[in-house]
Amino acid sequence: PVMAEAGRVTIAEFYHKKGFAFAQVSLDTEKLSTGNVVYTIDEGPKVKIAAVRFSGNKAIKTDALKKVLKTKKTEWGFLSSYYTEEKVSKDVTKLQNIYYNKGFLDVNITAGREFTEEKSKVRITFAINEGHAYTVKEIAITGNEHFDAERLRSELKLKQGQIYNKRKAGSDV
Repeated sequence: PVMAEAGRVTIAEFYHKKGFAFAQVSLDTEKLSTGNVVYTIDEGPKVKIAAVRFSGNKAIKTDALKKVLKTKKTEWGFLSSYYTEEKVSKDVTKLQNIYYNKGFLDVNITAGREFTEEKSKVRITFAINEGHAYTVKEIAITGNEHFDAERLRSELKLKQGQIYNKRKAGSDV
């Protein structure tokens, strides 16, 4: 029974990754007790992405945000882009990283989904609460014995007074 249930989960995940967001897979437990593994699959519609929108972004333009997304609108009917929850989740993380690198450490991004009545299309809206950009107030260096603090500061990419940049800070470390 455990292996059969794992198979059911695997089949459902396979369908979800292929754009069948509402696919359901059930396991016939009565037949399982007789040694037969029978899955019933309700594929549901394959969900196309009808629109990708942003709300709340002021510091970074929509075009710049769209460039990093894997979630894209279906174009011209034959270049279909299908909805997967995995893609949307990864895109939220990518958008957060863009904001973190621009100093918006308190950014909060959520993805709203609006499905059509027949559930064959979805409009995705990334709601962005930017917060404010942090600036570097001070860079303290301690424990240095061989080089003075000013010499070490001169080698840093991130400088006092600049907007905090996660990538520069990581490089400086």
